[in-house]
Amino acid sequence: MLSRGVQLNAPAEPAIPRQLTLTQAHEVELWPAAPFHFDGSVHKPSYFPTPDNDWQPGTYRWTLRLGEAVYGLKLHDLGAADAPHVALTIFSDHRLTSKETAAVTEQVAYDFALYADLSEFNALLERDELMRPVLERWRGTRPSGGPLYEMLVICIVLQNAVVRRSMQMMQNLLRAYGTLLHFDAQSLYAYWPPAALDATVSRSHSAYGAVRLNAPVRAWQPDRQDPVWPWLATRR
Repeated sequence: MLSRGVQLNAPAEPAIPRQLTLTQAHEVELWPAAPFHFDGSVHKPSYFPTPDNDWQPGTYRWTLRLGEAVYGLKLHDLGAADAPHVALTIFSDHRLTSKETAAVTEQVAYDFALYADLSEFNALLERDELMRPVLERWRGTRPSGGPLYEMLVICIVLQNAVVRRSMQMMQNLLRAYGTLLHFDAQSLYAYWPPAALDATVSRSHSAYGAVRLNAPVRAWQPDRQDPVWPWLATRR
């Protein structure tokens, strides 16, 4: 509950670079579990487009934030459905440590379920007359996702909004709080650290006066002096 009697000390907003040029590149070769459908796994046409990724057949570029570090990533298809082989290139503004490389590689493998066993799922679809043609076309397609915080942000902007509005919100958030990464002839945004948005929300609360913690919950009472009261009164 807001109160003008107690001032809120907003957390300091972390310093986030607006742009970074990633000059270091490190390549890792990966062999996903077969079968593997590269384009069906990295690109979902049902997803609304955002300026943090770019897909071309056989190649997918996107960004990743792990803690305070940001990376540009490129995944390139080198194999076939039954003999999967992909090259992951990690772009950074510093020389990667082996620990960093392992963390990024593990995150990518998890996000695209590279080592998931699809045999039971494929067998179920094979027995279904309606789904069999889908399996023939998309065999080896994996579910894809991202870090939990990014998924939560996407879920929030999708709530009670048409896709066009969700796209606008994501673009505005990335441009306002994200970092534009330049790598591999691309410019894509990386997500902001959670603390950046937390600091912004806290400053907004401060603008109203303060936040009182552990305040008793009271039933809402309308302010009859509020200009919108006549409108509210007709809808009680």
